[in-house]
Order: sequence, then C-alpha cells, then structure tokens
Amino acid sequence: MLSGSYVFVEVECCLSRVKFIDLLDDTRIHPESYGLAQELAKDMYTEDAQDEVNDDEDMLEMAIEHVRENPTLLRRLEVVAYAKSKKRENKKDTLNHIRLELIHGFQDWRRPYANPSEDEAFYMLCGETEETLAEEDYSDDSRDNDLTERLNE
Repeated sequence: MLSGSYVFVEVECCLSRVKFIDLLDDTRIHPESYGLAQELAKDMYTEDAQDEVNDDEDMLEMAIEHVRENPTLLRRLEVVAYAKSKKRENKKDTLNHIRLELIHGFQDWRRPYANPSEDEAFYMLCGETEETLAEEDYSDDSRDNDLTERLNE
C-alpha cells in the first residue's frame, strides 16, 4: 500500500517537468514534415517581414504564427516553383499539403457524400464499366456465310 507522502513525491517529479508543445502539434502535419513546415514558414515570414529569421525555437514559432495569421502569404505561394528553388521537387505534394493545412487547419478536403445513381450502383455491383458493356454485334451472319462457302466448295 502506498502512503500519501510517497504518492506526492511521485507526482511532484512529474509536475516539475514542463513540456514544450510545438505549434505544429495543433495541425495534421506529420512530425516527420515539421522541418519542411518550419522552413516554409521561415521563408514566408522572411519574405513578408523583410527580416532575417534564425533557427532558434522562438523565431520559428513566431514565423509559424505569422503565416497562420496571414494566410494570404501562403495562398499566393507557387508550390512547384518554391519546391524547385529549394531543390525539393520530390516534396511538392507534401509542401502543398503543409500549405493547405497552415491556411485552413483541419479542413476536410473530401467532397460530400452523394448517393450513387442507379447506373453507378449497377456498375459498382456488377464490376463492369460502360466500355465493357458496349453494344457489340454478336450475330452469326458473317460466320454463316463463311461456313456456307466452305460447304459449297
């Protein structure tokens, strides 16, 4: 059985630790992409404020807050050109998702559900498409003529 003072000592050690919470933790940006998001925010802040940003945590947080409060900075960003200038063409989709998340945090980008039409339901259930069900001539007329000619020979 634990005594009251022992429990207090255990809790006290946890209470004395203050954990730093990153502003990007409040987004759907994956932690592996935080470096990209911080770099993007820093570049946008530097461009807008005409102020040099160093890499200390406080300045990066200020840059992230600045771009979240001024979404027009990110709206006018050409992601493909930005990725090319940073030699990160392979990250252009990730950069675009980061940009959208910083503009509209937690917005659902999917289109609303709509019931399928009768034709769409039919194609889903049978596994066919319009192309596979296209009308074709399956008549035996051409084969009959070939067979008749062979028999007459």
